Amino acid sequence: MAGPRISEKARRKEGRLKPRKASLPARAPDLGERSRIWQALRESEERFRATFENAPVGIMHTAIENNRILQVNHKLCEMLGFTREELLDVMTDDILHPDYRGTDRSKYRERMLNGELDSFSSERVFVRKDGASLWVDRTVSLVRNASGLPLYFIRIVEDITERKRAESERKRSLSLLQATLDSTADGILAVDGNGRVMSYNRRFLDLWRIPNSLAETQDDERLLEYVLAQLADPEEFIAKVRELYARPTESSEDILAFKDGRIYERHSRPQVLDGEVVGRVWSFSDNTQSKSAEEAAVRERALLRTIIDTVPDYIYVKDAEGRFQLANKEWLKERNLSDETIAGKTVFDIFPDELRGGWPSRMRAS
Repeated sequence: MAGPRISEKARRKEGRLKPRKASLPARAPDLGERSRIWQALRESEERFRATFENAPVGIMHTAIENNRILQVNHKLCEMLGFTREELLDVMTDDILHPDYRGTDRSKYRERMLNGELDSFSSERVFVRKDGASLWVDRTVSLVRNASGLPLYFIRIVEDITERKRAESERKRSLSLLQATLDSTADGILAVDGNGRVMSYNRRFLDLWRIPNSLAETQDDERLLEYVLAQLADPEEFIAKVRELYARPTESSEDILAFKDGRIYERHSRPQVLDGEVVGRVWSFSDNTQSKSAEEAAVRERALLRTIIDTVPDYIYVKDAEGRFQLANKEWLKERNLSDETIAGKTVFDIFPDELRGGWPSRMRAS
């Protein structure tokens, strides 16, 4: 059973209840200050909205749990050819090329949520409304509230279709150039202004017998050592290289002799870009067979010379046009001539007086 109720007045009288202190009323809010705060908030929101809508790149906000598109700006709509309404509430995979769906999500999602990663960028292919492919550079970052709780992902999308098209054209041109170089009979080596290897063709590797394993290292010093070890005079080779690097605008041609008897012809030209020397191109051709044939021809001619000079009769040789090619010593001595004075000449050039006055008996006899 409840006890009797004691009034507040009685309890205060008995000293069991202390009198309450009067509290001051709270200060009335400053309406002017509140108005200024709201005005600043509105201006900040307007600035954000203007930046969002007028940004030169595409922007979208996506849900954390399923990548549903929450918001998009005008530029993204323009890039993809969709209206804002068509893009809202669809998934990002719906606008991604099938080859790129879900391929890199695991690389950033959990790490961003755990605070291990601020942003993540990658190149992707979107599919426009008209079905055309759109290459983009996409950067993802996570937006959190004041308490640090994740709110949504923000994705910045830059159209790089023209850049990718230019890269593709450049690759095509380089491929065509490489195919052209590989089809030539000469070995080609291109170096930059510091002598570092920039490019070469298959024939260059074949001529210098450079194994693929060494070529793939792109170790300039090892390649040079391998080349020099094959030459009969490596110091002369290096001297010529240094000379040309000291005079970058000059060209050169010379012959390289190998220890095993090979003979290569070496040509070098500066590589010029916009009027400035940016490198050098070397070409090498195998002249071993032609050099051997030339030497053989020299030997044969010397043998022929020896044979005809031992014959006591008069011997001379003319071409189809009646020009002297050679004559033996007896014939030349009789007429006080030499190989140099008759080479390429006719009898009209050599004996003009005799032809005007009639042939002497000794000429008729010959």
